[in-house]
Amino acid sequence: MADRSNKELELIIRRLETQLESKNEQIAELNEFIRTATDNTQELIKNFRAFCIRVLESELAYGDITSRDLEAMSLNELLSRARNMLRQNQEKARSIYDTFKERLTQKNQMIQGLTDQVSQLKIMLDNAEKMFTTPFEEPQDMKRTAAYMLDTDTPLEALRPAIASTTIAGENERVVDLTENGEGELPSLITKGKMYVQDLDNITGQMKEVHWEALRLIVESGVSELSVARKLLIEKLTDENEPVSTDKSFRILKQLVTLMIFTQIKVSTGMRWFMVLNLTDIGTRLYMERYRKPPAETEYQRIVREHENAEHGYIIKDVCQILRDTGRYRSVSMSRRGNTIQLTEGRSCIPDIVCCLPNGIEYYEVECGNHHQSDFSEKCNKLKGITQNLFFVTPNRETTEKKLKPQIEQWIKECGRSLLAMSGITVYLTSISELAAQRWTYVFDMKKEEPIYTAAPAAKKK
Repeated sequence: MADRSNKELELIIRRLETQLESKNEQIAELNEFIRTATDNTQELIKNFRAFCIRVLESELAYGDITSRDLEAMSLNELLSRARNMLRQNQEKARSIYDTFKERLTQKNQMIQGLTDQVSQLKIMLDNAEKMFTTPFEEPQDMKRTAAYMLDTDTPLEALRPAIASTTIAGENERVVDLTENGEGELPSLITKGKMYVQDLDNITGQMKEVHWEALRLIVESGVSELSVARKLLIEKLTDENEPVSTDKSFRILKQLVTLMIFTQIKVSTGMRWFMVLNLTDIGTRLYMERYRKPPAETEYQRIVREHENAEHGYIIKDVCQILRDTGRYRSVSMSRRGNTIQLTEGRSCIPDIVCCLPNGIEYYEVECGNHHQSDFSEKCNKLKGITQNLFFVTPNRETTEKKLKPQIEQWIKECGRSLLAMSGITVYLTSISELAAQRWTYVFDMKKEEPIYTAAPAAKKK
């Protein structure tokens, strides 16, 4: 029994020794891990302090802190100070970036401004010979006609009774389509009388020789405005070898309208309203059958062809006359062909009105407020490439205030006021009645945030 007990004790002792050896090995491994972790931690602390010291180099350089101070700081204190310094450095870097960006933007604006000025000068030089040496011959149909001044704030219909005697008004006013078959071609002759409102034999039966001659004079001259047609008849038409009086000319024209040889179209320019005569299909056939040639293109037809609609074209015509009356210009042109300016990349700019000064050129745009913003901005971008002064004229005050002023402000916002200032751009805006009074409603000076109203005479602008 004693031997058995001793063996069991020996076995127990061996197991304990084995366990002790295993524990010692684990303790040795743990001690090695601790030594390695300690070394790594010290290395990390060393690197961390070195990083923080590098961040704080500027403070060390300026003597705001010493190396001993840094060594005495705890890691948290060192981290906090380095974090503050990093934040300050980031703010400085952003400030430098913003300054650089601003200067780069200014340089780009200066380059764009100089580009615009070079373009303006180039256009001026390219057009100098044509504008300054070629004499301008005013077409006969652009000469001044009577204009009836209207208060642009008063509805047109409210004024009509007061000036009705200047027009042929009443049941014979009609608006018709002005469609031509083509320049130089005879329109098709319709032989069936049922295609017309009235029987041609009945119409010709009511026409006297004076009516035929009036038809010939009006068609061959190409005049459109009723007052011009009346003046033409008074000057050149005779009836039984007697000059035609004012009343007689009125009756002749009224008869031609009654017979539906002409229709009347009412046009308002903001300065005046008037009637335009338009040759009908019936009138075209009668003229061609009697005189065996196509009718000449009328002023009305040409204006519609060149300027999209009659209102826009006749406003341009009236603005031209107002500008001529100032006496400032050698010539004033509303010809699309003559006003066409070729730009780069195959683009072109066609100002509504081109005015030649003794030593420069001015470009005017007549705006009825019908353009979308994108189209208007594109027009302005073209104009600023050929001139520093952009002149806009509207038919009335409402269009000026509610349509053009917001569009100009939006374009300025799109381009940037400082960029336009670099290009030397100034925008002038007024209505036709204000232009006649030699006043600009708004002047957009790019050095100021808001447009200014000026009562200075437009004709004296430098």
